[in-house]
Amino acid sequence: MIYIKNVMDCNKSIDTFISHELFKEIPIIKLNKLIHKCRQVFFCSGDILFHEGERLNDCLLLEKGSIDTLRYTPRGNEKIFKQFQRGEFIAIAAAFMDHNRHPMNIRATSNGHALLISVQELRQLCQQHTNLCISILKYVCQQLHETVNQVDLLLSGAAAERLAAYLLTLKETQHSNMLDLPLNRIQLATSLGMRNETLSRLMSEWKKKKYIQYRANWLELLDIPQLRAIACHLMRIF
Repeated sequence: MIYIKNVMDCNKSIDTFISHELFKEIPIIKLNKLIHKCRQVFFCSGDILFHEGERLNDCLLLEKGSIDTLRYTPRGNEKIFKQFQRGEFIAIAAAFMDHNRHPMNIRATSNGHALLISVQELRQLCQQHTNLCISILKYVCQQLHETVNQVDLLLSGAAAERLAAYLLTLKETQHSNMLDLPLNRIQLATSLGMRNETLSRLMSEWKKKKYIQYRANWLELLDIPQLRAIACHLMRIF
């Protein structure tokens, strides 16, 4: 269930907002109007916060929980584009697009809450502060870079190479050999551009060879050198 309240009732949310890397160089007095327009949205796992094509009045700054952006394939499978965690902005690039629509569905994958930041007020603030424009541009360019790398991964190499590269990238993100897989099997297969049967076969083979061990949504990397050898042509240094 989704419900929204005025952010001015929560000092912690205001602190999260003004301390974010995008706004830390903007004087607090200049942020007051934007802060007063912010609201706080609370959600539960599975809630759809926005649908693809819905009018975009606010972007989100995630305070707690996790959120996916996704679309559906012609066969009805979910295609997850990105998983967002605490401190990340969602739909900030879309806030500056002429169509003024959400380009993807936005769905909560856990209980949590986020700040709703007025697109209109954000645009006005950008017109007044060059530093904010540069900060947002850097932020969006980093996201674009990650997306380009992901597209390159999908268009390059064999299925085994793509899976190995994905697991090794996830290892760097989670800083652990014990991975909490954010996607189920069908979602992961779709995201990696392979059939679910191919993914299941690869994981079973690697489990027998003791490259990996898995149970439910947990997967442990047992032979990292071997996985690196499989993915060597797809791994990037930046």
